[in-house]
Order: sequence, then structure tokens, then C-alpha cells
Amino acid sequence: MFAVVATALLGWLDEGIQWLLPKRVYDLLDVGFNALAGLAAVSAILFMEWARRWDVLKRIRRRAH
Repeated sequence: MFAVVATALLGWLDEGIQWLLPKRVYDLLDVGFNALAGLAAVSAILFMEWARRWDVLKRIRRRAH
């Protein structure tokens, strides 16, 4: 969960920097997308760990052949 929060905070910091720069736009929606991307990355990592632990990927490959 720390990674998701850190991603959102860093995205917010990046948007804050953009607000200070000319020809750049602060967009709170971008902060939300950053948080969503962090959540997707953490979810993928957790899924892969679960799949390795339960050997799910080998079972799927066996069924495909």
C-alpha cells in the first residue's frame, strides 16, 4: 500500500511543479491516474507472487498443450 500512496504523492508533487512552470498545466486527474497506475502495478506484483506460490502458471501451460 505504501507504493500506491508514494506514487500518488510523487504524482501530486510533479503536478505541483508543473503548476509553477509556464506552458504546463496542473491537472488533478493526472494525480488520480498516477495513483491508479501504482495500484495496478502493485496488484500485478501480488498476482504474480500468488501465481508462483500456487504454481498456477504451470497448470495453465499444461492445459494449453
